[in-house]
Amino acid sequence: VRALAGEQHVDAAQIAEIKASLGLDQPIWQQYLNYLANLFQGDLGTQIGTKRPVAEVIADAYPITVRLGIFAFVFTVVAGISLGIVAGLKAESLRDRGLLGLTLVLISMPSFVLGFLVQYFFAFQLGIANPNVSLEPTNTELLMP
Repeated sequence: VRALAGEQHVDAAQIAEIKASLGLDQPIWQQYLNYLANLFQGDLGTQIGTKRPVAEVIADAYPITVRLGIFAFVFTVVAGISLGIVAGLKAESLRDRGLLGLTLVLISMPSFVLGFLVQYFFAFQLGIANPNVSLEPTNTELLMP
């Protein structure tokens, strides 16, 4: 509740009123049961900061998320099969071992580290990609995530 107020001074009465409106004045078990009851009725709640329904926020992001998921799946399949064929043409060669090493490094690296490095290199150093996805993303914007 204090975070919602930001740097403004909020007195105890206002804090109590906000807690009551959000249901935060109830015991934690009661809050959880209320949440579950609303969840089973299809009510995901509201965002505290924007006061928008969570279902609406998810619905706004859903089309881009589906497009991004499909793009990632197709890219992974095409790249994986292509690199597998290239590596398998000459087994135990330098190319095969190099692709195996690259694959092991990419798989073992946490995705948030790999994502930051790719974003830093391609977007900020080379300037060939957009670091963020816009509301109407193009296929080149979907390549970065």
